[in-house]
Amino acid sequence: MSIVTLPNGSQYDTSREFFDQPDSGSGIFIDEMLNSITPVEVKETTRNPNLKRVLTETWTDTSHTGSNYIFETQYTYKFSAGSDQCFARQGSVSNFKIESK
Repeated sequence: MSIVTLPNGSQYDTSREFFDQPDSGSGIFIDEMLNSITPVEVKETTRNPNLKRVLTETWTDTSHTGSNYIFETQYTYKFSAGSDQCFARQGSVSNFKIESK
């Protein structure tokens, strides 16, 4: 277990998932990050070459000294990219990471 102090002064427990943090303001830090940074998207071509589906979205905040803050969401789909139902989403998994610079 490691407690990290985020730039907004809140505490983040690295042994817990981001959605299971105590109410210390870490959720506010993550929300502000998601709302202020444009994510990098990894997409794949579908059966319609004009429409791509998103596989991952990654928000990276490098504006603070000492650490980079990364939030990533990976999407899974029920059908292959060649299917006529290729945009039917099966689920998603999100993670928040803190990396030393």
